[in-house]
Formats: sequence, C-alpha cells, structure tokens
Amino acid sequence: MIEKDPTAIQREIEEILIREWDPLGIAAQPECRNQYSCYVAGVYRLLAQGASESELAEHLALKEQQQMGLTSPSRLLEKVARLLRSVEL
Repeated sequence: MIEKDPTAIQREIEEILIREWDPLGIAAQPECRNQYSCYVAGVYRLLAQGASESELAEHLALKEQQQMGLTSPSRLLEKVARLLRSVEL
C-alpha cells in the first residue's frame, strides 16, 4: 500500500475548510486563502485517530465559538465533517 504524502493530505484538508466550511466568508479573497491553515493540524490529528463525523463537527463548532465568536448551522458542520472523513490518509 502506498502512503499518501502528509503535505498533500494537509492541503486537501485546508481546501475543504476554505471551500466548504469558511465561517468567515473569505473563500473568494485570494489573500486570505491561508486563514484556516491553523486548524489543519487539529483536523489531521483527529482523522488519524479515527474521529467520527460528529467528533469532527464538534471540533469545528468549538473552533468557531471559541476563536471566532461564530456559530454555523449543524447541517453545514455535518457536511464538512463528512467531506473531511472522506480524505484518505
């Protein structure tokens, strides 16, 4: 079995966060593309530990609340978590 490059996995996670999660609404601003890069390592770690979709959604919800003062609809967080779980490690 060929292992996927960790950098490629991190880019894939970051792309999902910017394209699908984007609680700050900055996806269309190229200069802000790395705004969510600080969340990639935590998501990667959760995926590597086999986190469930609900655990991933809870993680994102906490980040929104604690660090951004925002709240996304649970349906959006569940969708993003499902996409993140589809990332092959």
